[in-house]
Amino acid sequence: MAADIPRLLEPALLQSILDSTAGDNNLIIVDLCSDALYRQKHVPSAVHLQPGVLMAGTAPYPGKLPTIEQLTNIIQYLGIDAGSHAVIYDDEGGGWAGRFAWTLDLLGYQNWSYLNGGIVAWIREGFATESQA
Repeated sequence: MAADIPRLLEPALLQSILDSTAGDNNLIIVDLCSDALYRQKHVPSAVHLQPGVLMAGTAPYPGKLPTIEQLTNIIQYLGIDAGSHAVIYDDEGGGWAGRFAWTLDLLGYQNWSYLNGGIVAWIREGFATESQA
């Protein structure tokens, strides 16, 4: 599956993949939007990750990465492993999604795609969303 999914993934192609792989536990959709937006609207089956957990630094270096152990715990929480493919998106133009993609690369996970346009494009194109109470 991963070899067939482009790095830059258009919303329509993700919808097609979701339609054809229903119940496939190897596709992990990671939402890096605000907590409020995730509760209101997210791509179906997406797992939420608070963007702030990707930074462990303090001023004057707030962008430092958490420890390898902390990052490994995040990856395990999300269900990402060597056999999975992560689709990453956010609601801020790709900054948080890009940081998470970079983090995955640092940890040796190469099977990821960025949802082009994030949740904004997904909603604009009229695809279904889920909400969480």
